[in-house]
Amino acid sequence: MTSKQYFVRTFIFVFIFYTVYKFVGQIIIDYTSIKIPFILKTLAIGFVVAAVLGGINYFAKFNFFNGKRKE
Repeated sequence: MTSKQYFVRTFIFVFIFYTVYKFVGQIIIDYTSIKIPFILKTLAIGFVVAAVLGGINYFAKFNFFNGKRKE
């Protein structure tokens, strides 16, 4: 895999994981408090976290997504 593929896969995984985690947590606590500021803040923080971890993986090249599985 190229460095860009490492970045993209890590970015997508972290962004989706963080966003779903925050929304599900907020729904369990109090679903009425999900408003536009919460959504924008969650998406912004998710983007920054995913970009940082994707950038680290761009250089470190940790392969979390192995295509071959043991049987």
